[in-house]
Amino acid sequence: MKKRGIKLLGIFLVCSMIVSFAACGGDKGGGDNNSGDKAANGDKVYEWKLQNSYGPGDQTWDIQMPMIVDAIEKATDGRLKITTFQPGAICEPEQAPQSVKEGLLDAAMSTAGDAGAIVPAAYAEQGIPFFWETSQDMFDTYYDFGLLEFLRGEYEKQNIYYGMPVPNGTYNLMTKFPVTQVSDLRGKKIRAVSSWGYFTENLGGSPVVMPGGDIYQGLKLGTIDGTIYTFAELKNAKLGEVVTNVMEQPGSGSGFVSFLINKAKWDELPADLQDAVNNALKEVYTPIMRENIKYDEEARQAAIEEGVKIDKISDENIKAFWDAGLKTADRVAAEHPEAKPGIEIVKKWHDEKK
Repeated sequence: MKKRGIKLLGIFLVCSMIVSFAACGGDKGGGDNNSGDKAANGDKVYEWKLQNSYGPGDQTWDIQMPMIVDAIEKATDGRLKITTFQPGAICEPEQAPQSVKEGLLDAAMSTAGDAGAIVPAAYAEQGIPFFWETSQDMFDTYYDFGLLEFLRGEYEKQNIYYGMPVPNGTYNLMTKFPVTQVSDLRGKKIRAVSSWGYFTENLGGSPVVMPGGDIYQGLKLGTIDGTIYTFAELKNAKLGEVVTNVMEQPGSGSGFVSFLINKAKWDELPADLQDAVNNALKEVYTPIMRENIKYDEEARQAAIEEGVKIDKISDENIKAFWDAGLKTADRVAAEHPEAKPGIEIVKKWHDEKK
């Protein structure tokens, strides 16, 4: 009996050790998500729902979003997976920033115009008309001069983490008449939204608010005389069929969208994943920019072949456009004081560059 009792005791102790080991090491997905402890979180897979404000056929959906999603998933070794949704699948596009704030969306590719309703500082996102001439100018202002850091601080007040400015094609003035100087725009109806409406007024034109999908018919029917849009839309939206002229100098170095993330979802990520995502977003900017340049050039050449004329403004006449840009910036800063520090950052970048 004594030997049997000792044997049973030994078996009990071994089993106890096995149970204790399993309890301590079996759940690799537990722990504090914000600790950055890879041992505790290394195998956990995080999932986000991302809605794009632009659907198939637009380069934001076809080119930029896939590149961003792929960059994030590779950088995180698959520990962050993103499911994408078309516009309206979860919320209306204009409601995307609010939906990200409330957690209905985990992430969104949206616009500064839509975000401005809850984040007034967003009016600084698109810079000052005619200041940024390339997407690289925008990158330098965001990452080297502090515009990204400023916007992140402002968006966080609304439970949103500002991931990155996503470069698009260059913004240009597309019209049904030739433009060689500011006076050519006097009294003309130009589709322009957000601060671009102010810019149009400063050029002597009449801004018209119109959804992007209605621009083609608006130009065809004469509801508008022109629009400020990217070269790519000459091809994507077939605007090359209804405009006669495009002003070569860009209204902005990039018409871009913003990659927004729900702040609570962002905070769930361990520190190493946050770093991986931020690095991926910064590094994917240049590849996206190169694709945009290629796409813009193809659309530009196709439009020229269709008979669209490219207007070039003389150095003497271009100054009036720059002055209109500065007036726009001052008005935005006066009406949306939260955006003023961001606008000052753009001015600082411009002064140092020039």
